[in-house]
Amino acid sequence: MKVAVEHWKGAKFPPRKWQAEALPEIIKVLKTGKTPVVSAIMGAGKSYLIAELCWVASHNLKLNQKIIVTAPRQNLVSQLANTISERVGKEHVGMYYTYAKDFDKKIIVTCNASALYLAGNIPNY
Repeated sequence: MKVAVEHWKGAKFPPRKWQAEALPEIIKVLKTGKTPVVSAIMGAGKSYLIAELCWVASHNLKLNQKIIVTAPRQNLVSQLANTISERVGKEHVGMYYTYAKDFDKKIIVTCNASALYLAGNIPNY
């Protein structure tokens, strides 16, 4: 069952114009099965956009489904996990990389290099 959620309601910050416009477009592309690409300069708010997308998606997960978010480096894994945690709650967000192996959360943030290892370690439900 799809749960209707109002985008950005309760978010820490109101969205910037580009974020508000991008979110429904990203969701539309994801529904087609394609991969959307978002490009923005450093500091533009990509992490908050990702956090909002995770919040929306987390309301429509089926039992035992996971949301996997990747980042290029370990320091960005921590930063992104913290930002997502602010939006969806810390109890729902885990990290998976060299020094963190938390894969029992519904949202897991990992670095690109660890993504394949994560895929092989998530228990089958």
